[in-house]
Amino acid sequence: MNVRRFSTWVEPLDRAANAYLVQVDDLSFLVDGGVQGPPEYALRAPYALVTHWHWDHVLGLARAKYRGLICASHRAIDYLSGATPRFEGSAAVMRAFGEAPQELRPLLELSLARVNEVIGYIKGEGRVAPVEECEPVQTGVVKAVSCPGHSDDHLCYIVGDHAFVGDLVNPDAGLSVLDLEDYIASLLGLLSYGSWSIAHPGHGRDVDRGYVAKWAAESISGKLRRVVKLASMLSVEWRPLASYLDALYPSENPFVRWIGARSLLGYALTLEKMGLAELNTEGQPWTI
Repeated sequence: MNVRRFSTWVEPLDRAANAYLVQVDDLSFLVDGGVQGPPEYALRAPYALVTHWHWDHVLGLARAKYRGLICASHRAIDYLSGATPRFEGSAAVMRAFGEAPQELRPLLELSLARVNEVIGYIKGEGRVAPVEECEPVQTGVVKAVSCPGHSDDHLCYIVGDHAFVGDLVNPDAGLSVLDLEDYIASLLGLLSYGSWSIAHPGHGRDVDRGYVAKWAAESISGKLRRVVKLASMLSVEWRPLASYLDALYPSENPFVRWIGARSLLGYALTLEKMGLAELNTEGQPWTI
């Protein structure tokens, strides 16, 4: 088995996004597409397995006009085809926060433009199929594992002793979550698979199983602290969700606040799922 990583970066990302070319005997396939697309020889791979629908993992396929078959979860295919997710992505953040803070607006609008670029490619010339119908999974070379939490469509791919983990693991950094309960379950589920020893993330360097376990414990701890803090601040009166952003993410860095806004929405949804809060999404901004 041979794995090659390609990393590309564009604003507003704060670090490069990875795409991988995997060769197992006579079968080759991509995992994710990055933001600028892998080199031409990698694009000849007949399959591209997508971990999740976020634009920084599929924009490279759109910009390179990838001609192979894009394989993803059913929910990811819906989103890539233009279905509007209720809580996913920058559009949901803009609905949740109503008049988004000034420093977040350019990031949100740029992200929406990138999503629309991908959707235009899928509707025009992109070919997509459920991952279970694609040869790498059908033949058992790849095991597709549902890993929701960061996004509700997220898959990880296990290939021998390699795990392609998308944004479930983000070495040397944090990440946003849509559902903390699902996220914890996905991390524990990934670590319960005994066959892999090295993880290939959607951003950053390759890491071993021991690092993933340590990083997962620290990540879960930090997110639990924030969701507990949010729960302790809730009022009996309806308040805009945005009013909690400064308390949980007191940063002047626009990108940090953008990630914070996505996580804040996820924490609110987690508390609602647990029956500890109620989120009103009828108007804008959303209130809790």
